[in-house]
Amino acid sequence: VHFFWEIPALTISEIIDQFYQHSRFLSGSVLWRKEAKNKLEGDVRPKLGKTLFSEITQDQIYKFYFVL
Repeated sequence: VHFFWEIPALTISEIIDQFYQHSRFLSGSVLWRKEAKNKLEGDVRPKLGKTLFSEITQDQIYKFYFVL
């Protein structure tokens, strides 16, 4: 059991790294993994990677989405 104050603050970039190790990513087809990784590395990580997940705002998400 973890208490919220014991969970480290992760950046979006760190969460992407964890996702690459997750069974959902690893069980996807080669094509799906390639497309997901291209989108994450080409769009998400450069624009939001340094942002702490716990501090991302709805406004930041909207701004990111609208420039895609």
